[in-house]
Amino acid sequence: MTNSTASSVGRVLTLNPPFSADGGVAFLARLPIELHPLTDTDATPRSSPLVLLENGRPLPLPHATHNDIRAFGGGRYSFWKDALWFSASDGSDPNINGRRYEIQVPQLQDTVVDGRETTTGDGTPGAPSAPAASEAVTWVAPDRPIGVAIIGTGQRGFSFVRQLAALDGVTIRWLVDESLARMQELGQKFGLVHARTGFHWAEALDDPAVEAVFIAVPDYLHTQVAVEAFRARKRVYLEKPVATTMADARAVIASWRMSKLPLQLGYVLRHTPFYAAIHEMVRAGTLGRIRTVSLREQLGVEHGASFMRRWHRLPSKSGGLIVHKGCHDLDLACWLLGTVPRSAASFGGRDTFRRPAPAAFCSACPEQRTCAFVDTGAYEYRSAAEQVDPAAFGLNRCVFSEEDGIVDNQTVAFELANGVRGTFQLNVQGPSGSRREILIIGDDGRLSGSFEEGRFTIEFNDGRETVEWSADGIDQSGHGDGDRRSIIAFLDACRGRRTLALTVADALAGLALALAAEESRLNGYVARIDPSVFSDPGAIAGVANP
Repeated sequence: MTNSTASSVGRVLTLNPPFSADGGVAFLARLPIELHPLTDTDATPRSSPLVLLENGRPLPLPHATHNDIRAFGGGRYSFWKDALWFSASDGSDPNINGRRYEIQVPQLQDTVVDGRETTTGDGTPGAPSAPAASEAVTWVAPDRPIGVAIIGTGQRGFSFVRQLAALDGVTIRWLVDESLARMQELGQKFGLVHARTGFHWAEALDDPAVEAVFIAVPDYLHTQVAVEAFRARKRVYLEKPVATTMADARAVIASWRMSKLPLQLGYVLRHTPFYAAIHEMVRAGTLGRIRTVSLREQLGVEHGASFMRRWHRLPSKSGGLIVHKGCHDLDLACWLLGTVPRSAASFGGRDTFRRPAPAAFCSACPEQRTCAFVDTGAYEYRSAAEQVDPAAFGLNRCVFSEEDGIVDNQTVAFELANGVRGTFQLNVQGPSGSRREILIIGDDGRLSGSFEEGRFTIEFNDGRETVEWSADGIDQSGHGDGDRRSIIAFLDACRGRRTLALTVADALAGLALALAAEESRLNGYVARIDPSVFSDPGAIAGVANP
């Protein structure tokens, strides 16, 4: 049936005719048993990582329905259960058209199909791919409610409360924060009749009614809280970044690996229909071999200025803006291309916000009526008292300073382990809201898109019809619906209804790239990333692999 050869992207299996006619222009080939765990099924209809090649080039339309393959052809195909249904690119008979048909089997894939678990290249258990971009994601309440604790009730903590309080079968048992007023007001606002309040996370972690914790404390505290949560046998949703240093991040990963419990990281953009669709296109080889990727994020003035006055302004607490905020996009670069970073060079600084502060707080500033960056309370959950007098709580401090802090613009050039080169640009001076843009160039075409517009296009070098994708009709609130989808995926994992797609390298790639960028900016050299940081930290920490 097949012959196997090695390639830079994994194994390539050659399909040998004859192929069985299946009506219209569709043909069928039986698959070797080793590929059965990697095919689509009723439970996971669009998760197969296998790619069908015609004369060495990926056919353009994977996961097609069998009726569409029969009726329309055009290179549509489906790896379904134990067989391949496919059509030639021009609808001809593959038994006699003289073309070579091959199956590309990637080396590193995370897949569970019908409960049959495969592994990644490093032996880490895999998991199902995110749902296809067009698929709805709904929450089904479990038979037994899930008790959760939310540690940190700032902006992200507020978002967690709002979304979890609306889900049947989820009970918020604890709110933990230094502000009693915020916790009490959240409880009243969302009717959290079962929620207790505490000033330290240890109280919530000691409660056996708490199965899962949502960690939304400042970044420099992530490691301490997450490690203690895993030791307390809690399932963990951890806001990004994992930590502010690689040593701390690896400590989190070691605790997670030892616990064998679900870990969900707050890289919510992976869960959005927009980036999930791009991920599908890249994985299917639609662009050919990828050569470069370029990402850009421009924060609106309110959003950008908020980082300059909150705890994020201190690199000791946030790791720097490229770590706290830029890790989203740098993680995407690695995740979309299925690899880890190799090196980074970066330039940036604090320019717009570097000047003498006209006053300590906006409420006492003579320029507040004309300042574009005046405090509005946006992007920050505040109690009633904090809204009335934010200066009394140190919340509306001036964004201008002559002291070094986080940057307000930064440019990163990077190289990934698979040879792809890329750039990322971060600015906080956007005049009309925030924008994320992406450009991916491959040998066969290029993809360009805007996250806020919910659209991307793929143009091909050989004149094929342009592919256009739109998020029209899909909820775009909450990070393009990534917040809701990532929470549901985590809660499903808490109940054993799915396994989260996360490996050690996958968890650390974006942070490693962000830390390398900051190292380069501060020291003026190309920062090289030691590949050993992506190894399992269990051996170093004395932790057995699960």
